[in-house]
Amino acid sequence: MIIKLRPILIGIAIVGTIGAGIWQLGNFSTQVVEQELAIESPTIPVGSASLSQEESFFPYYRLQREKVRSQQLEILQEIINNPNTDEKSKQSAFARLLAITNTMEIELKVEGLLKARGFQEGVVIIQEEGASVVVSTQVFDEEEDAQLKDILAGVLKINSSQIDITNRQ
Repeated sequence: MIIKLRPILIGIAIVGTIGAGIWQLGNFSTQVVEQELAIESPTIPVGSASLSQEESFFPYYRLQREKVRSQQLEILQEIINNPNTDEKSKQSAFARLLAITNTMEIELKVEGLLKARGFQEGVVIIQEEGASVVVSTQVFDEEEDAQLKDILAGVLKINSSQIDITNRQ
């Protein structure tokens, strides 16, 4: 019985990269909370303009999300282009690549919709069990929350109960 180690190692690398990405995003959330607890107000160094935490959270999160996704897509592309990869692994990698690309497109659409609805900033995180949305706004009431969830549910094609909206002031 011959065991091909290369597809197994590639599979382990994919799972490891995805796990590292999830861990990194989870660790990012913890770091943000720790920063919020440690720093009550932003500091502005002499001679330079510093962004407040509010202004820097959204771009930083998007950058981190983009880094993780780029790594995932790069690994999947390597699997697809590798002549030694069996056809089943290539198909699986291609399906995952399409899923990630589709998720990225939907997140961009929803983030654009949030801006069109008047939110200065917004980040969308689509997961298998639903979606999390972080918007920069003052606290809004339950009716506004329900309206936004209904609108987002239509775009995301999920039930509004699967959407969690968090606001960052």
